[in-house]
This record gives sequence, structure tokens and C-alpha cells, in this order.
Amino acid sequence: MLLVGGTGRLRSSEREARTIRNMDGRIGRFPSIDPMNERDELDAIVIGAGEAGAMVASLAVEAGARVALLYREPWGSTCLNVGCVPSKFLIHRARVAHVTRTAGRFGIHASEPRVDLPTIVSEMLSMIDDDRAASLSAARTTPGLDLVEGAARF
Repeated sequence: MLLVGGTGRLRSSEREARTIRNMDGRIGRFPSIDPMNERDELDAIVIGAGEAGAMVASLAVEAGARVALLYREPWGSTCLNVGCVPSKFLIHRARVAHVTRTAGRFGIHASEPRVDLPTIVSEMLSMIDDDRAASLSAARTTPGLDLVEGAARF
């Protein structure tokens, strides 16, 4: 994550000269900032929409800064997409199967659980997609925050 701010303001004439490389390898112009906004400058550029990047961008916007947040698909952090959230979802389902399987030791007799892994994975992916969509929607409607999809290169 990189935060560029303070005296390093990016004005429209500078912005027009800058390029970004998108995930598909195409090079494109730095996205135009809302022309209806009277304040045509950025105070900060944050690279990465993970936990730290989202927090830095949020705090900067709350402080009144105009921020561009650059992110690569999929939107969100490692935690949301492939880390904490999916692993905890799967661990919880495994725990339910284990408790069901070993309930006899508590005098509770249940049949052997049948684990439907495709259904579990489908439910997990659906939950992640819903969380990602809600988070991205909130970011898109945040005043003072401009989202830029693509990979940052130096």
C-alpha cells in the first residue's frame, strides 16, 4: 500500500499525463475525476483495497481529503477473498460435522453426518460475493473517494 499526499497533490493537468496499466495489460489514462466537482485535485492516492488500504482511504476521506483508491480485482482484502472469511466458514462447517460425529460421547446419538462439499463451497462463495458486493457498493458511493481498478506499477 502506498499513500501519496500532502504537498504531492495531483492536479488535472498532471493527471492527464499519467497512465495506469490495467489487469489485462492495457495501458490507459488515469481515470478522470468527476468534472462536476469544484475541487479538481487529489489529496492522496492509496494503493490496495485490503484492510490497511481501506482504512487509510476511509480515514483520509473522513478528514476531508479527496482520495483515489487503486485496487485489483477481486475487490477486497486477502482476508475476505481467500483468507480469514472463507477459512473460518469452512472450519465452522467442519466443526459442525465433528460435533455431530462425536455427539455419542455426550449421550446424544445422531446418524453419521454426510458432508456435501459442493454445497458448502457454493454457500461460502455466495457469502463472499455478497460481502464483496456490499463493500464495493459502499465504496463506490462514498463522497470524496474515487475508485480506480488496475494494477499499480512504479
